[in-house]
Amino acid sequence: MHRNTPIPLQKIKDSLNNKTIALIGNSDKLLTENYAKEIDAHDIVIRMNHAVSNIKDLHSKIGKKTNIYISGTANALLSYNLITKCKPEYIFILTRWSEKY
Repeated sequence: MHRNTPIPLQKIKDSLNNKTIALIGNSDKLLTENYAKEIDAHDIVIRMNHAVSNIKDLHSKIGKKTNIYISGTANALLSYNLITKCKPEYIFILTRWSEKY
C-alpha cells in the first residue's frame, strides 16, 4: 500500500516508545559475525541504506526483521528493489535541499 500523505511524527514516536531498537547501518563488520539473533531480538529494527535483510544468504548474519527502512534519494530506486521483500512498516527517503538546484 502506497501512502501519499505524511505520517504524523507523534505516531512514529508513539510506536517507538518503550521499545528496544536496533539501528543497522551498512558496515562490513556485519558480515564478519552472526548478529542475526541479537538484531532480530529487538522490538524495532531500523535499517539504513543497503543494510537490508532480503538477501537470504545474509539472514544468518544480519537477521530478517526490518520495521523501518531509511535511505537517501540517490539510492531510492535501488532501495525500492531491495525492500520489496522485507516489507517494512515505514520507509523514509531522505532528501537534501539546496538553493543550487
